[in-house]
Amino acid sequence: MTAPRASMVLPSKLRQALILKTHTGAHSPKWSIQRLAELNGSKLIEKKQIGSGISSETARILLQSVNVRLGQQYEKCVDMLNQLQFGHSLMSKQQQSSNQSIQRNGIIRAANNPNVRVSLTEQHYIMKEAKRLELKATKMLKDLQAVHVDTFQLTVDLMDNTRVLRRFSASDQSAVASVMEQIRSRHATTVETLADITTDLRKKTNLKRRLLQTTKCQFLSETLVNQFLQDRLIIQLLCDHYLGFNKKRPYGGISFEVPIEDVVSDAVTEMTHLCDANHGWCPPVEYHANNHNSQVSMTLIRPWAHHALGELLKNAMEATVQAFYRDPKKCHSISLEERQDHVYPVQIIVDPYYSISSFGIDHEYLAIHVVDHGIGFRNDDCRQRAFLFADSSFSDKDQRWDRLQDQQSYAAVRSPLSSLGVGLCLSRMMMQSFGGNVLLSQNQDAPGCTATILLNKDLTITEGSSEL
Repeated sequence: MTAPRASMVLPSKLRQALILKTHTGAHSPKWSIQRLAELNGSKLIEKKQIGSGISSETARILLQSVNVRLGQQYEKCVDMLNQLQFGHSLMSKQQQSSNQSIQRNGIIRAANNPNVRVSLTEQHYIMKEAKRLELKATKMLKDLQAVHVDTFQLTVDLMDNTRVLRRFSASDQSAVASVMEQIRSRHATTVETLADITTDLRKKTNLKRRLLQTTKCQFLSETLVNQFLQDRLIIQLLCDHYLGFNKKRPYGGISFEVPIEDVVSDAVTEMTHLCDANHGWCPPVEYHANNHNSQVSMTLIRPWAHHALGELLKNAMEATVQAFYRDPKKCHSISLEERQDHVYPVQIIVDPYYSISSFGIDHEYLAIHVVDHGIGFRNDDCRQRAFLFADSSFSDKDQRWDRLQDQQSYAAVRSPLSSLGVGLCLSRMMMQSFGGNVLLSQNQDAPGCTATILLNKDLTITEGSSEL
């Protein structure tokens, strides 16, 4: 068995534990919403107001699952570091073999594109800036790796103390809860860190392309980054799930038969305040239920549904406001108090019987459509890029995260109205975790776009399964 190619010195015992977890994947079940909800003994048949407290076996299963996944996340950090180092090595070789020639006037002509000129001063700047970005990204990745080692150690220490789970007194339950809370806290800035790493490496890629005139510059696999983020969400969910059971919630982190109207109302209230705080006014929002019955309920992960709907509403409101600003006459003649009366309302349409056919099989979802008459997408490429992680036109890095007051749970965090490049990506990942999705489409007969949340009604769908 080959040890992980770690970039840090680890204690022998911890290293062996990481090797075991990352190479065997032992005891890491694929969860479904139903399995999670019923893990502590409560069946999804009738609503219970209070649970009986968490059992020792439930705690063991959740703790072990978090332990394994943290080990696997550590391995992903190692893989990302290796990809970064390989990418730098490849770029260095490409640069050495580019066979550039220095002209008398101090201009470098790229051999693969003689028409492209790069001054010596510009070349020096590009190389210096690319190196700075690489060193910074490497340091952040190593810090991310260290966080996973530290939190993995927390779970190892707790599992090695067999008396805790065997005895499982009130103090033992609190000890496990403390570890789960520490894991959430220590990983609170993981998304921010990975977004900064991704952004810096994209900048480095663009610099190298200017110098080498090649499109073959990629330092981190998009698939690996997405897998890391997806597993991060599940680890967060498992920690929240234990804490929910520990607080005697009968279904832990799963919410049983939640009225969708309540989810919509919470998101609308929050996004209305956010839009008003940013622009001084907010477009009106209308709610419709396709079956003429607003009391539609569903068992779901409520913070994730709230996050996804909030992101779509935020984008719809911003698009509507921007469309209004594109008409200078309206901007100057209509007061802030009257502007909401001069734009089309954002519509939220709930369809509890939304069906999609895949491979000849019809799959039923609860769909939440958010329809706006805003600026829409310039082209289909813009629509596709909307889900790309950390891809944003909002460039002021010092302000990107200043409204993230509490990153304990990204599902509960609200971001500035301007795009951060993480909200839609994470929203889609949350929905896809258990067979749902987030879709975007340009309106056909009117300006603007329609964003759709699909919640899978099959609660037995396991994580990572997709019917779409």
